Order: sequence, then C-alpha cells, then structure tokens
Amino acid sequence: GKDTVPAVKLLESMGFRLNGKVDPFDGGPHLDAKTDDVEMVRSAKLVKFSGTIAKSKAKRSGFVSLLTGDGEYRALHTTYAMSGDGKEVALPKDAAKAISVTEGDSVGVTMVKL
Repeated sequence: GKDTVPAVKLLESMGFRLNGKVDPFDGGPHLDAKTDDVEMVRSAKLVKFSGTIAKSKAKRSGFVSLLTGDGEYRALHTTYAMSGDGKEVALPKDAAKAISVTEGDSVGVTMVKL
C-alpha cells in the first residue's frame, strides 16, 4: 500500500530490490539485495580504536560499533576521525564513553550520514 512506498524507496536507494513476495503477516512487500550491492555494507570496516579527540576534529560521521568478548553489541551514530591509512579511528570522548570502548579495541565503522 501507499504507506510502504517511502520505506521501499529508501531501501531501493540502498541497493535493495522488490522480489515479488509479500509478508504473510502484514502483506507488505519483501525486498532483498546482494550484500555487495549495499553501499552501507561495502563501506563497513573493522579498525582499531586509537583514543579520543576533540569534537572539532571529528569530521566524518557514521555508525561506530563494538562487540565485546561477552557478545554484547554496542553501537551509535557519531562523528569520528579516521587515520590516513584507514586502519584506526578516534572518537569524541562522549561517544567513546557511550559504547565503553578502550584504546586498542577493534570497532566497526560504517560511513553514513543521516
């Protein structure tokens, strides 16, 4: 129906395509995509957390995530700074605190602007 059009358009802009199937519970359309066709998936990378920086130096934005040794997943949308070689990321202090990341941890970074 017309209520699903905005969501479908958003997903199509990300690389998803209608597959002709419908959800048996709500009658909504099903979409799918090859992961290599989804820009957010292609741009995601695993990097080392190098420490905190001033907010004024964090020029990029995206999702930063942490998977702890206990399997706890934490993520937030924030600004950040990436090292020149793209192997390390620095976060504003409040963002690092929010996901409880410590220097040297591996974190996921997905570049996206909201």
